[in-house]
Amino acid sequence: MRVCWAGINESIPLRLWYASDSTTFEEYLYHDNEGEWKWQQSWPNMSGAAGVGCYSWGPNNMYVAFVNLQNQVEIYHRSKADNPHLANGWGERCKHARHSAFFVLTYRVR
Repeated sequence: MRVCWAGINESIPLRLWYASDSTTFEEYLYHDNEGEWKWQQSWPNMSGAAGVGCYSWGPNNMYVAFVNLQNQVEIYHRSKADNPHLANGWGERCKHARHSAFFVLTYRVR
């Protein structure tokens, strides 16, 4: 399970992902002004054992990363600043072999 500040607007939103089974993650969103977690979507064909990573900054950007069933990392990006249409959805950023994507993720977190 992973919780990250969503960074998409001013209501201090949080996004939560958890593995509902061995190949699916569920995504929920929480806004402090609403006081409840709301289901957003399922992420199928991802390794529940590998977990999920996320990184957000500023009011407009967030990345989330999963390991798919072929052991590749899939990184998705939300950016209200770059593309207003992505504010309500995820755009796929890149897919990499496990080792090269691990480098990208650890570099961004430091």
